[in-house]
Amino acid sequence: MSRIAILNIILGGIAASLVTILVVLETNEDPPAPTTTTTSTTTTTSTTVPPTTSTSTTTSTTTTSSTAPSIVPPSTEAPDDRFFVGILVVNGTTAGERVQPAVDRLRSAGYGQVRGTGGAVVAQQTVIYAIDETFRAEADVVAADLGYEPGEIPIELFEDAPPVSGVLEAKVIVYLGPEPLPEL
Repeated sequence: MSRIAILNIILGGIAASLVTILVVLETNEDPPAPTTTTTSTTTTTSTTVPPTTSTSTTTSTTTTSSTAPSIVPPSTEAPDDRFFVGILVVNGTTAGERVQPAVDRLRSAGYGQVRGTGGAVVAQQTVIYAIDETFRAEADVVAADLGYEPGEIPIELFEDAPPVSGVLEAKVIVYLGPEPLPEL
């Protein structure tokens, strides 16, 4: 078999797939919205005797209304936003084994991009840093997922954070202090 014949077979398969997808999409569209038409007619006739006068009045009203098609919700639920937020957990103490419990807790809460590292500066308390103002609300959620009550630990912007290596795609940084994580 030549290369041209193989390419023709592949292109034919792709074209057939596209046509099949188009047909499936066209047949699965919502049906047109139902239309309601109401017609009413009123006729009034009066007749009086000499002189003879005849009056006829006809009123016709036509009302047409249509309703918009309902939007069908997707069959699957949207993924949890936590999965898409990168988090860096930093050990800000000289004690070992501080990062892994926090990383495990965040992963079990649904975060997909969680990494741990050692900090260059010793922290006096646990602080959560948001990379910018748009991720401040997510930093609040991270604090709650770690077991902290609202306002229990400070949440600041990254520009105030001590130097940290390996930030990369992280949008929230958890800088662990000497106190243990709260019990859940």
